Amino acid sequence: MTLLNKDGDVYTSARDDGTGKPITDIHLKSQEKPLQVDFPQAGLDAIKGIQVQPPSVTLNERDTGFSSFKTDKFTVTSTAQKVTAGITDRTALTIYPPAEGTIYIGNSTVTADTGIPLTAGDKPFSVPVAVGKTLFVYVINDGTDRDVKVFEAK
Repeated sequence: MTLLNKDGDVYTSARDDGTGKPITDIHLKSQEKPLQVDFPQAGLDAIKGIQVQPPSVTLNERDTGFSSFKTDKFTVTSTAQKVTAGITDRTALTIYPPAEGTIYIGNSTVTADTGIPLTAGDKPFSVPVAVGKTLFVYVINDGTDRDVKVFEAK
């Protein structure tokens, strides 16, 4: 069963839309990048079940949803403490892991037994906060004071 048409080094869908045109305008190129697939916008929109999304914002671009941000460094002790860099109406919070050891994340009664561990080498812990809502996050250490950094944005 053949599902591709070949024209030189370009392959296209062998199924047509009833007018003789391929269902999708997909081209497989094999010269520089074997099996590279190009999907023109019209082809993507024609594929059932796929939704085309705009590209996501990278860290180097300013997200218009954030009007400001703050960072801070603090020492996590053996007493549960609220995480903040000083923005009370934040919409994003990220806690970076300590350089060594483990901290535990939870509510105001967090302990090493009940908290979510964030260990040196882990990816940062990030949580979005709905506009107009308040989220209190607390941390406690593993028995040794640990320095961590926090990022907040609104």
